[in-house]
Amino acid sequence: MKRKLAAKIIAALGMTILWGSYVNHDWQTWKQRGETEYLSHEAHLFEKCVATLQSTHSMLIQSALIVLGALIVYEGIAWLLSKILGTKSSGRL
Repeated sequence: MKRKLAAKIIAALGMTILWGSYVNHDWQTWKQRGETEYLSHEAHLFEKCVATLQSTHSMLIQSALIVLGALIVYEGIAWLLSKILGTKSSGRL
């Protein structure tokens, strides 16, 4: 049980570090491009995503798929880490 818990904690930390690295890289990229290009991009995203409303069903399905995908990736990483961290069993349960 401790092996599974350790694997889940390491997987959560790893995914957090990867997400933070992605956000930092994105921030650095927009910092290099400049304020006007950033504001132009944000205005385009606003027109594309906010100004034109999607149906509630569509948004719920998209949100569920994103959460399901994230959970599958997390559980896959945790399972893989538990296999890597595991030791050979001596035949005892």
